[in-house]
Amino acid sequence: MSVYSLAPGNRSIPMSNTTKSDMIMASCFNNFMVAACVRSSVLTFLAVITALLCIMKIVKLHSRQHPSWHQYMIFYTASLECTIGGVHWVIVAYAQMDFVLQYLKLIQFLVMCHYYWTLATRALRRERLTKWVLLPLLICVCIDFTVIVILGIVHTQPTFVTLFVIFQGIVTTVDMVLLPLLICVCIYFTVIAILGIVHTQPAFTECLQPYWLELSAAEFVTVQLFAIAGFYITKRLNEISTLDSVRWSQKRDLWCIVVVFEVSAFVGFLYDALLKILGDEDTGCSHIFRDQQELYSTVFVVFMVMKLLLPIWVMLFVFQPAPPITDSDDLIPALSDDGDNSPSPVTQDLTGSNGNLMKRSASSLDPISEETSNTSVSKSTRKSKDPPQTAALPQRISTERKILYMIL
Repeated sequence: MSVYSLAPGNRSIPMSNTTKSDMIMASCFNNFMVAACVRSSVLTFLAVITALLCIMKIVKLHSRQHPSWHQYMIFYTASLECTIGGVHWVIVAYAQMDFVLQYLKLIQFLVMCHYYWTLATRALRRERLTKWVLLPLLICVCIDFTVIVILGIVHTQPTFVTLFVIFQGIVTTVDMVLLPLLICVCIYFTVIAILGIVHTQPAFTECLQPYWLELSAAEFVTVQLFAIAGFYITKRLNEISTLDSVRWSQKRDLWCIVVVFEVSAFVGFLYDALLKILGDEDTGCSHIFRDQQELYSTVFVVFMVMKLLLPIWVMLFVFQPAPPITDSDDLIPALSDDGDNSPSPVTQDLTGSNGNLMKRSASSLDPISEETSNTSVSKSTRKSKDPPQTAALPQRISTERKILYMIL
């Protein structure tokens, strides 16, 4: 007779010693333990609050008609991640739900990479890199993550050789794929992953499987590209003459995002690597934590917060909805001397006396459209009787606000 029996909750538990599986899978409603119930309650509470904040952010984005699709994608997936996480941490019945949470987080990260790398290529005036290098690279990473997640859900252990062959075939066949296709692929496989988890049986050695480490290692490597984008954007900001308070606030927001994803990726990689090194197939995952529910619950709560929830909290703080840019929008008030959004006297004077020039400057701030030249406006500007520093101010602010708006 096999040493395993099928227990309630669709789990395989060893008959000789149920402590191994019970400690990992315990919750308030299944294999009740006080520490496990506290763990589930804390994580579920944090997930529900975060999901509500994400939904509020989505409502604000739609109400203000925010022009960038990146924030919509990020907060929609974040709200879905928190909702699934809250249910999963209460039930704790299917280990494969962790794959879905990890996958949704990776989608947010890939969208973030595309957003900031697009800004970096524009700052370097290398927009073609986005089309010919960045998109194929992100698609390759996305499909690689998808393959690992799907294979992990069906309990097939992928090898690095298999993944390398898949990667090589993708790189040789993909030259350029449209961004909507990337989004559709991510959403499609996310749905397939969610539907696939109900047909599998988690084991008490799930944390020792190699695909966890492969996912976290790939994420950690990709985060470094994210940091490089932050470096180039910061370099471009330093070249622009602007108020120190404005420059500092933009760099603060940018590096808050970079640092939190670096920390999240490093914590995930370190956690999975330690489990793989310290774990054993015979003793299972619980032996790593000395079969102590209190130790496991504490480590698990900190790990989930650092890996999944903290990046969402920082993005909720940094990303604020902005109204769409039109020709009549006045974008200079954000550069007032006191750092607030009230228009300065210089702004009002420039808006009244140089309306055509301001219209040209505002229209050039759209990060999606190309800049257009206007010879007649330039000539009229040079003939202006304003002081030299005042006449040069709109052009300087236009270039300055273009970079600052893209980062907002």
